[in-house]
Amino acid sequence: MKFKITRLRIIVFITYLWVLFQTWYYSMSVFKLHNFYIIDTDTYLQSLSSAIFSNKFFVNTVPGGSFFSVHASFILFLLLPFYSIYPNFIGLYSIQNIIIFSPTIPLFLLARKRLGNNNYSMLLALSYLIYPAITPVPFEAVTIFSGFAVFAYYFLDEDKKIGFIISFLLMLSTIEFNPFIGIAFFILILIRSGITKNILNYINKIFHTELNVRIYNSWRFYALFSLISSIVMMYLDIKFIAFASHGTHSALQNSYGTNILSLKNIITNIKTDTSSKINYAMLVNAPYLFLSLFDPVLILQFPWIGFDLISSFNAYWSYGIYYEAYLWPFAAIGAVEGLYKISSYVKKIDNKRIIKINPSRAKKLIILIFIVMLISWAYQDGIGYSQNMPVHINIKDQQLLKAISPLNESSSVFTSANNMPVVELKSWDTWFYGNNKEYFILNATSGSPPSGYGVYDAAGRYVLFKKGYDNKPLFNDLNYTRHYNIDNIDQSFNVLVFNGNYTVKLYLKSDGYNNIYNEGKSSNETKYFPVNTGIIIPFNINKTMKITYIYTDYQMTYGYYTVNSAISRNESRSSIIDYSNYTNYASSSEKFYYNITLNPGTYYFWIYSSGYPGGIYIPVSHGSSKLIKIDDTGTELYNYNLTSSFTITSFTEHKNVEYSASSLLLHASNLSVNRLYKFKSYYYNGTYLILVGLRLNETSLLELNNPEIIITVTSDHADSYNNIFLDNTLIPLIPFIIGGIIVFIIPGYKKDHRRLKRISGVLVPELMLIFGIIFAYGYLNIIRMLYNVYIFAAFGISISILLLIYLYIYYSKT
Repeated sequence: MKFKITRLRIIVFITYLWVLFQTWYYSMSVFKLHNFYIIDTDTYLQSLSSAIFSNKFFVNTVPGGSFFSVHASFILFLLLPFYSIYPNFIGLYSIQNIIIFSPTIPLFLLARKRLGNNNYSMLLALSYLIYPAITPVPFEAVTIFSGFAVFAYYFLDEDKKIGFIISFLLMLSTIEFNPFIGIAFFILILIRSGITKNILNYINKIFHTELNVRIYNSWRFYALFSLISSIVMMYLDIKFIAFASHGTHSALQNSYGTNILSLKNIITNIKTDTSSKINYAMLVNAPYLFLSLFDPVLILQFPWIGFDLISSFNAYWSYGIYYEAYLWPFAAIGAVEGLYKISSYVKKIDNKRIIKINPSRAKKLIILIFIVMLISWAYQDGIGYSQNMPVHINIKDQQLLKAISPLNESSSVFTSANNMPVVELKSWDTWFYGNNKEYFILNATSGSPPSGYGVYDAAGRYVLFKKGYDNKPLFNDLNYTRHYNIDNIDQSFNVLVFNGNYTVKLYLKSDGYNNIYNEGKSSNETKYFPVNTGIIIPFNINKTMKITYIYTDYQMTYGYYTVNSAISRNESRSSIIDYSNYTNYASSSEKFYYNITLNPGTYYFWIYSSGYPGGIYIPVSHGSSKLIKIDDTGTELYNYNLTSSFTITSFTEHKNVEYSASSLLLHASNLSVNRLYKFKSYYYNGTYLILVGLRLNETSLLELNNPEIIITVTSDHADSYNNIFLDNTLIPLIPFIIGGIIVFIIPGYKKDHRRLKRISGVLVPELMLIFGIIFAYGYLNIIRMLYNVYIFAAFGISISILLLIYLYIYYSKT
């Protein structure tokens, strides 16, 4: 054996590290519990898990029913043994990342064949890893299509029939739209066929040109196979969706935003947002410098671009969404072919036409492509990666793992969309709508306990309820903090506890004190009042009226605002009668709701803002204005004037805040800031919401900027849960990095291990077939003992090892 570092070996190693990083980054990020944007991952995860754990036909709760009742993704059957190895979102992301990033290998081999340069071909192939159009999350059948498409094109170019058949069928099997791309392959093959050669020879003869075409040796086979298999797969897709949905869903319904049977609808949609649709296709091709325009491979992008044009569903042409997978593999292939077209020229030697390559043209463009890719990736993804590295998972988020520890794959659980992927580590049957599940996971900082459920356990801020459960909780590690914004002098809020002893900490937090501007200039202007300032506006009431709401005329900048208001009898805060506030995105006016009756006289309206970025523009004038409109009937408007002159008042001295709290369980007349309080809950019907009442003294509310009350509730027997792999998420990477390095430095083979290659190549499909038979026998209860996830995983591991052996030998000789 002889050790030799080839360019291909380097590409495989770098691709492996990139797949490892992508899987680590997005998997560990799931534990940060901001997961609503990957809801589609739950759909696939549940579909696969229900098949291997619960004897269900790829059933999911998101959106519900069998996956095949909506989409014809036959690839799911083939993913079952590999998914069984580690049946959760980590395993699913691993599968997807391997498939979508492995095209670096065929892209390198294709570029090396076209351009004849190892180094620059390697650079071009590695640029694919940082191609900003690629979307590693969520898991999607559309996304994994991209990897199979590149391999299908590569084996077509290499005239490897078996490789092409497998890759092409895998490509078609991912989702029901793909047969249209299969037909595009058929058209491309025709263009590069003997038919095209005859046409070009005729053109060359007439016009004395030297046009040439690359001809596939077995183009008739590839053309017929691509056409027939695409038509057959299209037929199977339509029939299988109809079968799985019992005739309630048609494959045509998946063409969102268009009715492909209505010419009028198609024409209307083509006119809809046409420029955005064209810009979308250009954005995907831009990092590769639009090189695909120089080669007929551009035809492979036409099915999706055409579908975009006839649709009104803007997600199809929104950059950054996984539908780009229908374009990015062909943009990458097009770059290789385009470079070949640009850098090649025909030279006659002994009356023979020889194609030569001008390497300087290709080298400069490849370097430019890599630089563009690097800058684009850094701007779109790199900054986000650096700022959100999930090196450590917050201990509060880790508690969810302990809370769900009693669950198993037969459990059904209600939880939030953000928690679903983590909860599915224990139970696939999860959902965030309705509460008819056996279990209910509640974040103690929001919501209220469900009726008919008893506390099963608690960890951190998470409480697991079980329907009809009335025994002692398995464990009580309740420990959470709640924040309450203060918008009234009188404040009340609920604190969730259940049987046990607790320690409570109550304290006040604010951003400082507000400055109140009293403005009364004799001029017309619009004044800006920052987030820490406000204005007092006097107005007169000439009859007794009930104030139901007040309109204000002001201008926000942008962002999310809370605009606060109050009505007082004079300029002192002690005379404030009532408060009202409204939270909304930036607007030009606002309505404050009141329910007070005012007698004739002079009153003062207070207004100020909080939130981000805060600050409002208020028109200020002396004399007649429409600064404030007060409506007591819903129809009659009264206009009031600014008539008084005031001065700016700034508060810097500390103001005391008084607290009081009362409930059936907690009795305290004075709760001080930063004090600990002990109490014991004797309420034995599961849970109890403690009502805590709070009263600020009359001057505190407007003096404090963004005031909030913070309460921490901790069970006296709370035991903190720490997962060593989540405390430092880099630890799980160590064995994979070491293993990758070992494989990288294993010497290549001197001998041609054709026998081992042939054996592994034969065993892979045989084991897949045996797995299918065993799964079917177990699934159909013919031999129930065969329906076991460990048996499925054993097949998955065996098939994976044989695939690695086959590919290692195959590419070590390439």
